[in-house]
Amino acid sequence: MVGGGPSGLLFSTLAAREGLRVTVLDKWDPPNFRKPCGGMLTLRAIKRFKIRTEGDARGINKIRVNTPVGVFEKSFRRAICINMDRRDLIRQLAERAESEGVRIVTRSYVRAVRIKNQNIKVYTKNDALEAVLLVGADGVNSVVRRQIFKQKLLADRLGFCVQYLIEADERKVNSLFNDTNFFFYGRQYSPYGYAYIFPRKNTVAVGVGALFSKIDRRLTEYLNRFISKNKSMRELLENSRSVKLEGYYVPLCGFLENIVANSCVLIGDAAGTVSPITGEGLYYSMTSAEIAFQAVKAAFENEDTSISFLKEHYVKPLNNVIGSDLTWGFRLMKLFKTGFSLGETLSKTAVSVGDEVVNIIAGVKPYIHCILAALPQVVRTLGVSTIRRLFGRVDSQM
Repeated sequence: MVGGGPSGLLFSTLAAREGLRVTVLDKWDPPNFRKPCGGMLTLRAIKRFKIRTEGDARGINKIRVNTPVGVFEKSFRRAICINMDRRDLIRQLAERAESEGVRIVTRSYVRAVRIKNQNIKVYTKNDALEAVLLVGADGVNSVVRRQIFKQKLLADRLGFCVQYLIEADERKVNSLFNDTNFFFYGRQYSPYGYAYIFPRKNTVAVGVGALFSKIDRRLTEYLNRFISKNKSMRELLENSRSVKLEGYYVPLCGFLENIVANSCVLIGDAAGTVSPITGEGLYYSMTSAEIAFQAVKAAFENEDTSISFLKEHYVKPLNNVIGSDLTWGFRLMKLFKTGFSLGETLSKTAVSVGDEVVNIIAGVKPYIHCILAALPQVVRTLGVSTIRRLFGRVDSQM
């Protein structure tokens, strides 16, 4: 296993539980420790993967979406997501993996991977390992993907995000943000993306994300301007204990066409399992790990780790479970990339459409259900010909 993030650790835990010998290689100590993340974990991920909420975690029961023409809010009777420190999540998953016998090797930077006649060799700075199956869970800049699959992500299918982690007193965070996640859409906040405020217990993540090919100047300029014009953020900074700046890339391509080879699979960010329209990755990445494990288990039972077997038992089920969300997320991202921004869309439609946008952000239900619920109002407002023209432009780019 190359990569010790959430998907890699989950896969390893499931595999070790079935008696497989698993070695996880990660360049950081603890694993995946320096990977920045906004930290919003949806309820469906928490339930499906039995995530404990601990440390700096905060339950969120309201989503507020700010657009150039108004604000869309939705409150839930219970926490719909959890904002948590990614490091707490990694610790939790690493403990589970090690309790099942997984060997985690940190400070192990993978330089090269080779597969020849089903013989796998993985080369680190100080060692060379052999394996019968290779899993690439090494993120957006995956070494496994680049060397085995010869795939690189293009700028128009890649996102970039910068964020500040601002530590403050819990009472101050409560008074300013309570249990609400804030999203800000509009060109003043981000070029083809959004700004966000995700409060935790004693920390607030505030950031700006954008489609990489559309970034026209440093995102920190957008972020600093956003903070300077937001009264709550200014007050938080005045009372902060520490401020840390982070930056990270996000795949916004939907899962990639080629994610299996003979005796090799890609999962998580390496496979592109991130929502192109919201940037949510944890649920989709961990789902890909779960499905990949079932495929690998079947492959060993049938003594067949060929590309055709792995396609049938991994790619098809993965597409059935999360393919619709990622495909529609990619189509929506392409739609907004044509110049028809989300803020402009909402400005021309009813609040009911904004309600479905909140449902997509919160992961309440499948994207297609949200789209179908909003479609009648969108069609009435924009007209069938406009919808056809816009999606015709999208399909020509896919």
